[in-house]
Amino acid sequence: MKRRKNKKLVLLLVLVLLISVGYAALASNLKINGTSGVKANTWSVYWNNVQIKDGSVPADNNNKARITDTAKTQVEFNVVLSEPGDYYEFTVDAVNNGTIDAMIDEDGIVNGVYTDSSYTTPATLPKAVSYTVTYADGSEIQDKHLLAKKNGNTPTKETYKVRIEYRNDDEIDPDDLDNDNDHTYYFKFSVNYVQADSTAIDKNASASSIHYVNRQVEGQITPGDVVKIGDSENFYVLTSNSQKTILLAKYNLLVGNITDEWNVVGQVQPSDLGYGLQSVNATGAYANDISSSGNIGFSSRPDSTDSYWDDGYIVSPYNANGASYDGNPYPYVYNNAYNTAPDFTNDGFNTSGYSIAYYVELYRTKLIEMGAPSTIIGRLLSYEEADEYKTLTDNGISIIFDKHQDYWLGSAYGPNWNQAWHIYSDNTTFLENDYDYENFFGVRPVIEIPTSEIK
Repeated sequence: MKRRKNKKLVLLLVLVLLISVGYAALASNLKINGTSGVKANTWSVYWNNVQIKDGSVPADNNNKARITDTAKTQVEFNVVLSEPGDYYEFTVDAVNNGTIDAMIDEDGIVNGVYTDSSYTTPATLPKAVSYTVTYADGSEIQDKHLLAKKNGNTPTKETYKVRIEYRNDDEIDPDDLDNDNDHTYYFKFSVNYVQADSTAIDKNASASSIHYVNRQVEGQITPGDVVKIGDSENFYVLTSNSQKTILLAKYNLLVGNITDEWNVVGQVQPSDLGYGLQSVNATGAYANDISSSGNIGFSSRPDSTDSYWDDGYIVSPYNANGASYDGNPYPYVYNNAYNTAPDFTNDGFNTSGYSIAYYVELYRTKLIEMGAPSTIIGRLLSYEEADEYKTLTDNGISIIFDKHQDYWLGSAYGPNWNQAWHIYSDNTTFLENDYDYENFFGVRPVIEIPTSEIK
């Protein structure tokens, strides 16, 4: 063990939180051939709640970490570390008590060590001194990190942790200090918060959170926007409100059978690359009149005991014996509870199970593994939704009638029919199909997700 000397370190730290308003002044009265009002908003970001960790070296009331200005934007302390092993640590909250989201500005973090109290001459700390500023959980503070507006009357906060230590380990030799004189170091850590924009990063969100690929109007969710889950799964926004956003997968899933125009010629296997995820190769056999992947039946044969239909009628849990379906001419029959594995042993046609729901639920599980919330709902597009959103386009191509994929809808032709609707993309037509177990159409899921999850 190396001999240690008692060398006193006088350490002064000043934390300054610089507040700037990065948005245009809010007007109280706007006129366009009339009058409309803009609700008043507040900008309020500041330090609060200094907590000194037990075990820190004592500091008198004048020198302990404390907020020193009336605007609560500056924290100061100075402390003497006399012995190896001494440390001083405290936490302080960065608080947003306003109605405007804030974020750390680009290049908005300054963290330096200086030889003078005016913070003009940089200094290099000796090995014996360890100094860090992190979040309370030890994670790194970064540009663009979000400090969200208050929730109702409750402010939001991020807790910062400051620690300075006179190290006490075998790697440190007290002689690393140049001489026996006291050493004084000045530290300055400043954070510049500005109004948040679409580049803000929620550090508390999942690494695979849902985020925008293409946003038509800044600050709002618009039908036709494109969002992504994980690294690969793209979706079109169909509709959105404050609680729920409905997304349509950009492509069919790579599942089921491989078919030519009339025949099943193979099957997609779980070992295949991209199995169960969206694929540009999962087109529906009629999309290109060539061999294509991802084609399955809507359900088992109509005469099967576990089909959606029985003798031409919709069966439980819908309406049995041909009864009307809530007056809906195209009853929505998709049911995610019917998700037993399909059986394709009969020449590739499904003879049992409910292949549509089986694959949609498999996909839903994959999305959750990618970071989507467990509350998401997976299903198929209804006839009415397809009809409502058929004018939405992506670079001039209809989102609903994509020219490269045919796929099943979740609606039946009627309450007394064993026919399911599908999208026939070659001629932008809704078609009913007498053979709901036919293997020429793909699975293109709809995902319902909490709007708050889209970043």
